[in-house]
Amino acid sequence: MKIDPGWIAVITAVVFFYIRMYQLRGRRRREARQEELARLRAGAAKRKPGDAPLAAPGEQVTYRVGSWWLIGAGAVVMLIGLALRTVTWAPEFILPYWWAVVTVGVVLFTFGFK
Repeated sequence: MKIDPGWIAVITAVVFFYIRMYQLRGRRRREARQEELARLRAGAAKRKPGDAPLAAPGEQVTYRVGSWWLIGAGAVVMLIGLALRTVTWAPEFILPYWWAVVTVGVVLFTFGFK
């Protein structure tokens, strides 16, 4: 496989996606630590019988879906871009720019999470 500017753009977008997920995970962990510290400082270290059980650290979700529309649109746009990469029936002036469509799809998908 030859590395061309299109593949570099797609790989950069995917790396951006993973950096964003790492950032969101770190932010959620930091917020959880701050909440726990505030709870301990408030003197509520002892649990009351009616309190909900605390989730184990491994069970906590570190990101949330912000917009299902962005995630769906991003997935569809990525699939369209990949189809442009492999089909022969599309107009010739669009085929060299498949990577732009995939990159836009990855960016849309990335900002669907919060």
